[in-house]
Amino acid sequence: MKENKDTILVVDDSAIVRATVKSVLGEKYRILEAENGEAALITIFSNQNETDKNNIDGIILDLNMPKMNGMKFLDKSPQEIPVLVVTGAETQIQVDVINEYSNVVDSIQKPFVAEQLKTKVAAMVARSKQITEGRVR
Repeated sequence: MKENKDTILVVDDSAIVRATVKSVLGEKYRILEAENGEAALITIFSNQNETDKNNIDGIILDLNMPKMNGMKFLDKSPQEIPVLVVTGAETQIQVDVINEYSNVVDSIQKPFVAEQLKTKVAAMVARSKQITEGRVR
């Protein structure tokens, strides 16, 4: 019997961060990983079903990555998928990102505490369900 878990895409160039997120959230969520924005877009579009409904419930996104950084990714990603921004330092850029993109629902600073990450991801997934049900514009 296959378990039906919500899916989280972790986009971070650090394998250590991706592994940490997977160990913290892996029991409750199906975790997909991408090492940069370009790989994340490929993952997103390969996880659509036949009605083009995306099967990803939330994205945990680092802003500073090679190839395609978090900002460029946000410009190209589907706006209906909620995003939790992860960064090494609280900066004005991070605040601006949260205000500029409607799908960025929150941020968390590295190093993060496991319980804080779980709480923020649960809120992000709840928002995803509201969007899916048409209760959020």
